[in-house]
Amino acid sequence: MRTPNTKCEVCKKPLYRRPSNLAKYKAVCCVGCRSELYKKRQPSPNLILGREKGTNHLEGIPKSQAQKNKMKKIMSKWCKENKDKVKERGKKIRGENHYLWNGGVTILNQSIRRMTENIYWQRAVKKRDGKCLKAKKNLKHIILFLLL
Repeated sequence: MRTPNTKCEVCKKPLYRRPSNLAKYKAVCCVGCRSELYKKRQPSPNLILGREKGTNHLEGIPKSQAQKNKMKKIMSKWCKENKDKVKERGKKIRGENHYLWNGGVTILNQSIRRMTENIYWQRAVKKRDGKCLKAKKNLKHIILFLLL
């Protein structure tokens, strides 16, 4: 562990930050005190607060409508110019490559879900009691379980 060279502005806990970051940013705080520092100061991109989970270091910092519109315009322009890159990105997270993938919906499952008898059965069960009497779960979970 590195030797501390600054302190958290809220709890005064000793912290280490790179010298370049100390010169660059106005405020320094630990992760636990971040929300309190937000309340004290107006959040801005120049405010270093450390990172939580995720890759976006500006996540959680409120943005004005003008900033949102500007980013929207920039991103739409980039997407129009780089259609092949956009398609590649989409392929990475769709279908079998998605982290929540549990297998495809087969033609048999689709036809069972769309059958009128199945729809009438769902309505009758929902009208009767709205949930499974054994598992005490919501009707949606049961129907998905039965159809998959």
